[in-house]
Amino acid sequence: EPLRALGERRSVLGLRELTGRELYPAAAAAGWVCLAGLAGILATRSWGRLLVALLVLVAATWGAVTAVLFAVDPVSAAASGARGLTGSTTVGAVAVTSWWALAAVGGLVAAVGAAWTAVRGRRWPAMGARYERRAKGRAAISPWDAQDLGQDPTDDLVE
Repeated sequence: EPLRALGERRSVLGLRELTGRELYPAAAAAGWVCLAGLAGILATRSWGRLLVALLVLVAATWGAVTAVLFAVDPVSAAASGARGLTGSTTVGAVAVTSWWALAAVGGLVAAVGAAWTAVRGRRWPAMGARYERRAKGRAAISPWDAQDLGQDPTDDLVE
């Protein structure tokens, strides 16, 4: 089944239009891995932060390289991607937009940030309980805070 970007004619001629997300699902997922890694970097400390930064570095590099390889030779990239989806390497027309450049720049920015985090991130402060305010005295503790402290918040109610 040939690959073409023909809009309405694809259903009449039996052709199939494939998007970049269909051709390269791992590259599309790399952006989501980088986004999740941002939360992971903020929530972890020391070695955990280093591990998350390295994972984001690999995902960001993969996404950027895939985008650039598509831009260099879109016909062969589309043919190799279509082979996995349709079983055919016959490619009709390939429409290239500028989204590959955005993916490449985004991957590069994420890779630089992940590399910087891998080098310097172990010394950064981590999230912790020091930013929470603790009430003084038993009467001033909310039921939610009492559970955090391992206390039964209903002790005052039963006598």
